[in-house]
Amino acid sequence: MKRFENPLSLIILTGFICQGLFNESILILVIFISLWFLCLIFRQKKDFIHPAIEFLILFASLAISLKFAGDDIFSKCFSLGNGLISLQCTRMLRPIDRRAKYYALAIALTQTAVGSQVILGYGFIVVIAAIFLLLPKTLYSLNSENSNPSFDFFSRDGYWLINHKTQYLIIALFTVIFFIFFPRIKLFNTLGIYGRTKPVEMLQPTLETALGSAPPGEG
Repeated sequence: MKRFENPLSLIILTGFICQGLFNESILILVIFISLWFLCLIFRQKKDFIHPAIEFLILFASLAISLKFAGDDIFSKCFSLGNGLISLQCTRMLRPIDRRAKYYALAIALTQTAVGSQVILGYGFIVVIAAIFLLLPKTLYSLNSENSNPSFDFFSRDGYWLINHKTQYLIIALFTVIFFIFFPRIKLFNTLGIYGRTKPVEMLQPTLETALGSAPPGEG
């Protein structure tokens, strides 16, 4: 039961949920969540996946994700998060070192950031709250794996002492700064929610009555 309560595993689950919601498909969301549960249930105590096999699985997953992504560059970039699900799964199935855990954390946060672009309203607040609560615990847990758990991996030369409260303050500060300077916006005219341009036929013609001009294609 402890494996389901691990803060890193819960952050990975948050990334899975956000990536699933980005796909706007309940089926994909259910598949991602089910994969998370299955990986933890069948987790092994020994490493049984060869790095070459892991790489092939990741490469195939990324290729499939790009194949079924949209035509625009934004959809293709964001769809890479679907391929990274396979990497998270293969690493949840076996023990990994601390560096791999940091990579898993970075992937989960990236998937959460991508998914947050389509999660609006109270759902977005829930996601931010989950990350705000789980991230310091995850960093503390990973930092405790050091020979001296008092030193934080963010430190300059590895010697910056930081505690739990300071981590919460730093995360809150960066969150506020980010959403002040990089607000999420949804354009309803020529751009969609992902920055995709609408087809020309969907754009309404402009009628300049002052100049007596007619819509395109007339006159």
